[in-house]
Amino acid sequence: MKSLLHTLHTTAATRMPALASMHRALLSPAAARRSITTLRPSPRPLLSSSAPTFSHQSPPALVKRTYSTAPNQHQVLQSFGTPLAQFIFTLSRIARIITFTALGVGTIGVVSFEAAHQYVEHFAMPASSPSSPSSNSSSSDEYGWKQLALQESWSGSLSHPGTDPRLGIKGRHAVRSAWMCVNWGGGISPSLLFQGGAAGNSGLGRTAITSMSAAKTLKVDDGMILAMQYLNLAVKIANAKGISLPDTGAIRAGLVSKEATEEQLKSVDPLAVALEARLAAVKERQGSRGALESAIGSYEKLYDIATLTGGGGGDRGEKGEKLVRLATKLADLHTALGERKEAEIWLGRAVGIAALAGAHTPELQNSSISDSVGVKVEEQGKKGGVRAWFGKSNPTPTPTPALATDTMQTTPRTEVEASPTPALTRALITALLSKSAFHATSASLHEALKTQMSALKLTDAELSRLSFSPSSSTNPPTTTSTSAELHKLWLTHHQSILNLHVAETIYGLRCNSGKSSLPSWSSSKKEGKKGEKSLGWIQEATIKAQGVVQELEGERRGKKGGEVELGEKWKKDKQVALVAGRVLRDAKRVLDAASRSRATLESMV
Repeated sequence: MKSLLHTLHTTAATRMPALASMHRALLSPAAARRSITTLRPSPRPLLSSSAPTFSHQSPPALVKRTYSTAPNQHQVLQSFGTPLAQFIFTLSRIARIITFTALGVGTIGVVSFEAAHQYVEHFAMPASSPSSPSSNSSSSDEYGWKQLALQESWSGSLSHPGTDPRLGIKGRHAVRSAWMCVNWGGGISPSLLFQGGAAGNSGLGRTAITSMSAAKTLKVDDGMILAMQYLNLAVKIANAKGISLPDTGAIRAGLVSKEATEEQLKSVDPLAVALEARLAAVKERQGSRGALESAIGSYEKLYDIATLTGGGGGDRGEKGEKLVRLATKLADLHTALGERKEAEIWLGRAVGIAALAGAHTPELQNSSISDSVGVKVEEQGKKGGVRAWFGKSNPTPTPTPALATDTMQTTPRTEVEASPTPALTRALITALLSKSAFHATSASLHEALKTQMSALKLTDAELSRLSFSPSSSTNPPTTTSTSAELHKLWLTHHQSILNLHVAETIYGLRCNSGKSSLPSWSSSKKEGKKGEKSLGWIQEATIKAQGVVQELEGERRGKKGGEVELGEKWKKDKQVALVAGRVLRDAKRVLDAASRSRATLESMV
């Protein structure tokens, strides 16, 4: 133990001078002017196996080592090269992400776009269109529902419930896009973000409408604007493919030879007629002044073509119905534009064409009309002839252009005993309703009342004819009987509309000039309060409208605030279902209007 303590003491004593000299060297000022050095102990020699474990060893010597202050090339490359490489790598990753995202979004967009168009072509358009391949069967079109479906077709053919393949890819896409805009709307318009919304002045015809009455409340639907643009494109594509309408202006001016005219009129493409009709309907629904004026031009072109084509005995009623419908449409458009003179000309033309085509009823219905509607009509019955049914108070002929004169001459006159087709009768009743609305002003309320009573007599006569028709007993209960029943409901529904018109007209006459202004055949012996007579007509309109709604809905009742529901028997035929749905919708509107009118009159009586 003593020897071990002695060894440790000796080692500590020998190290003390070396440590003291190292401290002095570090604290010396001269050391700062020299290069930086470090003192490291030299590695100890390995102990041999023969050396004793606790033998005395000398302290290790300190070795000086210098460090260079020059920049390290590797560190420089690493400091500047690595961030640049990372930046380029990041940019490449972003570019790849953007590229693949754009490709994915584009692929999804193209697939979705084409899938939507194929859905419209094969499912949506056939489902909403009354035309179908089965409609081309040999079954007769006695009540004109097939012809109505053809007039509202987007392809001009009942065999194509979608679009016509002759238009090509671009043309068919344009027609389908127009169909989407009409039925589904135009979506979110860019003007909503950049020009203050859909109610602004952007779009075709929105600035021109300011000259019309009540223009401040008009809101043009962007869907109709887009549909009109797509249909214009489809018409241009069809014209480029040789599918176009004859130049009626050149034909009327005599610039086309007779042979060329006959050739053009023989080869009128139904697709061109359908596209022009759809375009005119979209312009009419848009409602701006410029659109309405353009719609008048389209309907006049269709009227001229219908006048110049056809005319055979087999399609006399069909042609007459089409001409009456187009003339009534033109009269309504002129009335909307405030052009009353032109509107009156077209209304007179519609009634005259219907009369020449055979749309009249026997005069023996005067007594039955008096019993059913509660007014005396002897004075109208004294006039006799076809004119008595249309409320003509003056024999002054209505001026007509050249084509209208040709139409009146070429339309074959029928015998008085001949019955008009149901479609022609419906067209005439619609024309009389338009004429009633045209005369619903303070200065011509008497003429409006005469027109309304004439229309009521016509509907009653048609219903009487149908009730005694032998076809109802010979035909089995098939689609034909359903069509006949729908025709009766259509007549009853329009009787309810006429009853409302009569109620409003009588009230207007009483308010304007007193009871003495009413004609003798429109007043009863017992005079009540001011609105009592009108309340009776409103009650009759309500009863008729309720009967129509009950017949069309059948066992099923529409949900409150929901869509109109039809009975199952009306859904078997698309052509019948289309008209039945419209009649049911309008009958419910008549009920609402009658309820409001009754409440107003009861509060005033």
